[in-house]
Amino acid sequence: METVTLTAHAETRANQRGIRRETMAILLDYGVAKIRGGAEVIYMDQAARRKAREDLGDKVYARIERALDAYLVVAEDGRVMTCAHRRKPLRFRN
Repeated sequence: METVTLTAHAETRANQRGIRRETMAILLDYGVAKIRGGAEVIYMDQAARRKAREDLGDKVYARIERALDAYLVVAEDGRVMTCAHRRKPLRFRN
């Protein structure tokens, strides 16, 4: 699993929102990255979820599945700038 480095803001938001570092590491390892506003937004699409389930196994995946309804905003230096729960689909401009 990838090491997760957070900004002070991301640390605060993760604590407020109950998003664990384990979840962030899985998002970084398996998630899809799209550019939005000059930063990467990383989230789990269906293909990423399938891959994570294959690699982690059904038992582990079932334990974390709901937590994966989150996204990370990652700076160019690789630090997580913020994180949040996805309440509706993310929108990206083409």
